[in-house]
Amino acid sequence: MLDLVEWVNRISTPEQQAVMAADVDAAQQSRTLPALVVVPGRETVVTAPLSAGAGSRHRIVAEVLVVTAVPRGNQPLGAKMVDELKALREPTLQQLINWLPTGSDIEVTWQGGQLMALKSNALYWVDAFKTDYWWSL
Repeated sequence: MLDLVEWVNRISTPEQQAVMAADVDAAQQSRTLPALVVVPGRETVVTAPLSAGAGSRHRIVAEVLVVTAVPRGNQPLGAKMVDELKALREPTLQQLINWLPTGSDIEVTWQGGQLMALKSNALYWVDAFKTDYWWSL
């Protein structure tokens, strides 16, 4: 199983402490902006039988989402907000891409990012990452 605390610690900096949330709706409730929020994503399970009736093991493809929120105020989407978003996302991407979390068998890959929500108080961007690990019965 993935340890999301390890992900939070990996992307936290002295200037910006990441937190966890149960889902993307909870991630949008962040009271402190700017914010980095780690959210569990989907887990896809593929069963692979072992030889000679020894049981089976399961390949888990785990997705983890990182929601980045920057304050918006009553300003139109401008360069200042985009620069602040970029300043938060770049170190996160650098820390996670090709990183091998404890218990994983395949390094973390970036699956893409997109605008999640544009509210009156903040812009929310989500980046999706995935990694694989094997779980045996």
